[in-house]
Amino acid sequence: MPFFRSRKEAPVRPNFLLECKDLVRHYGKIKPVDGVSLNLRPHELLSILGPSGCGKSTLLNLIAGLDEPQAGEIFIGGEEMSSVHRIVAPELRRVGMVFQDIALFPHLNVFKNVAYGLNVSRDAKRLRVDEMLKLVELSGSEKKMPHELSGGEQQRIAIARALAPAPRLLLLDEPFNSLDYRLRVQIRQDIRDILHEAKVSAILVTHDQTEAYTFADRMILLSQGKVVQNGSPEEVYHEPDTAWVASFVGEANLVPLELVVSAIGLENLPQLPKIRDRLWMSRLEDIKIIKVPETTLQVGWIQEISFRGDHKILHVCHKNGLVLRVSVPSREIWFLGDTVQLKPQYTRTYPS
Repeated sequence: MPFFRSRKEAPVRPNFLLECKDLVRHYGKIKPVDGVSLNLRPHELLSILGPSGCGKSTLLNLIAGLDEPQAGEIFIGGEEMSSVHRIVAPELRRVGMVFQDIALFPHLNVFKNVAYGLNVSRDAKRLRVDEMLKLVELSGSEKKMPHELSGGEQQRIAIARALAPAPRLLLLDEPFNSLDYRLRVQIRQDIRDILHEAKVSAILVTHDQTEAYTFADRMILLSQGKVVQNGSPEEVYHEPDTAWVASFVGEANLVPLELVVSAIGLENLPQLPKIRDRLWMSRLEDIKIIKVPETTLQVGWIQEISFRGDHKILHVCHKNGLVLRVSVPSREIWFLGDTVQLKPQYTRTYPS
């Protein structure tokens, strides 16, 4: 399909910077994007989370104009960008992109890397590069070559280059994967702050759940090319819509409800619907654990202790064979074989 330079007004609400409607992109029998709809407000940070192969990068490519949908529509700033009838060229969308491999030009210094996409006068270019380097806190590095920068500094330069042409939307395709854990955490927070200061909307694609809910104002979960939940990080974590979401985001006990009732007692389970044919879910930190005598009803015993640094995971076995995991602060003292009683504070159930 040829690229079009004309515009079409979108029948969308003006408070959305981006709106995708029923997008479809299949490759033979593979369906990475299969009816995806989403929106993004001005200055909002959105993360798209899902397992490998679920369609995250394909969706970004569709939004950027690097791929064409087989059905559905994309509107940016109230203007039609993609449909089966019309494709606006990527360079006309005012969308920036930062890739996983950073992709700085190794033969260009920092100044020329940041200025690469600027089609302005020399003085204006100098001012814009200075502004971007100040924003990412790398002023004075204009003459350095990429190999002279640390991994975190290279990532900042990649962000500066993407922001230099003043995009209205920035797409981040797993940009922190090449960094070690400690640097990754710091750069993720720094870039979040930079985007808020620059008032730029952004979409982060990642398979790292912690990255998704610490970076974004809102999360979308993809599975097999479809949106399975859309909400704030708190909503997705504490109120997962499905058993799959509960197991994919964070750690959770997810077991047949009948086993839980017989193991720890109906009186210890809050807000239960019918018991049959249900899966019971509770986050590990949402279960209160109490040391009790062996003669106590619904008693369990600590079968395994897993040290995780800032917390421990206690594996509690019950007489019916059910094992539930509980998270406790790492300095709490527990021993293998301790007899305990569990009192879940917050739970959810799902169809089995």
